[in-house]
Amino acid sequence: MIRFRRAALLLVLSFSAPLLFAPAAQATAPSTMSYQGRLTDGVGNNVPDGPYAVTFKLYDAVTGGALLWTETQASVAVTGGLFSVVLGSTTPLAVPFDQQYWLGIAVGADPEMTPRTPLTSVPYAMATRTPLPGIAHLLSDSYTVIGNGNFGNPINLFKDRTLDFTAPADGYVVLSATGYLTMTLVVPGTSQYGIIQISETTTNVDNYVPAEYGYYQWIGFQFAPNNGYWDWSFGIQRVFPVTAGTHKYSFCSARYGAYSPTIEVITFLSLLATYYPTNYGAVVAAPGVMPAAMHPAPEASAR
Repeated sequence: MIRFRRAALLLVLSFSAPLLFAPAAQATAPSTMSYQGRLTDGVGNNVPDGPYAVTFKLYDAVTGGALLWTETQASVAVTGGLFSVVLGSTTPLAVPFDQQYWLGIAVGADPEMTPRTPLTSVPYAMATRTPLPGIAHLLSDSYTVIGNGNFGNPINLFKDRTLDFTAPADGYVVLSATGYLTMTLVVPGTSQYGIIQISETTTNVDNYVPAEYGYYQWIGFQFAPNNGYWDWSFGIQRVFPVTAGTHKYSFCSARYGAYSPTIEVITFLSLLATYYPTNYGAVVAAPGVMPAAMHPAPEASAR
């Protein structure tokens, strides 16, 4: 009868995470874990040097429980009673390491040794194999805002520029848009607005999306003070929960008010998506109610 004496349990950094936004066909390297121990006979003497067949198993309980993983290494070299193996080298360690596990070991035809060995904190670092934050970015040339927002509820905005990316896992995406809205041929005393919004359009096949209260932004005049050429800088941001896979996000806009003869142009648009694998606090949606100020009056510069 061979008796096993545990000597050490170490984690080998032999796993890797997929690159953010990498093609779906890119595989993830299997995770492995290094384990060292000592084999003795029934009276505590080291077993003879040589190769031994050793079976390793992971359970979710110290006795009984569910068998979560197993592999047999047919020729484990033992010298002076000591051995070193890489668990997962035969069968990948496809377990999440998000709870306590116990390792069972059997040598040759002998029954599994008792008690099982509890895994300590080091292997649980494998549970941190989450994708790193990453970005996708779109820079757009100038374009004319040609869509007219209807006066209904909701107001329809038009998908002007769309950013595609693939999220490597569930998490969150923060979308930010910056740029300038320029108005020309403004008629004094008229109501002139541009409306902008960032929307998820993954499953949207229409050319427009509804304005969502709490997420769109008005830019312009309730009553234009004079003729002129007006520039507004803008910046908007929105957080979206995401699932692993491909997503589309669109910068949307529309004209609103006394449309003619005012011409509205978006310039220097930058649309940036930043992926985060988790949150560190509450992620709260907009209240979804009509804002108190329907037509805010932002700062403008005339020239």
